[in-house]
Amino acid sequence: MTREKITIGRYEYIWIVLSGQKKIPARIDTGARTTAIWASDISEKDGKVFWKFFDRGSEFYTGETFSTGHFEKRVVKSSTGHQQVRYLIPIILQIKKRRVRTYATLADRSHATFPILIGRNTLN
Repeated sequence: MTREKITIGRYEYIWIVLSGQKKIPARIDTGARTTAIWASDISEKDGKVFWKFFDRGSEFYTGETFSTGHFEKRVVKSSTGHQQVRYLIPIILQIKKRRVRTYATLADRSHATFPILIGRNTLN
């Protein structure tokens, strides 16, 4: 069985399978190594990380809290050279017709045009 080739543009609408969210605009960035998702109220307790997707100022914010015990802490370097420690979580995203298991960092993207950045780790 051959896979249908899907062309991805500079941005796409995606779905976060875990959250049941409606389509969310995401920036496709082949220069970024790791996918990043806007998250708020991030905390760690008893071996789990807790977060909410987006923030109160976002049209995609639901206030629902998510958690996982499967995470890493990773130092991420921005394009401007700024370093930050972020949580890296496993996640399933739907991009066009495909569901993709990938890893994403939880980040404050309130300043960014797109609430989600899709990096090379997801595009491979």
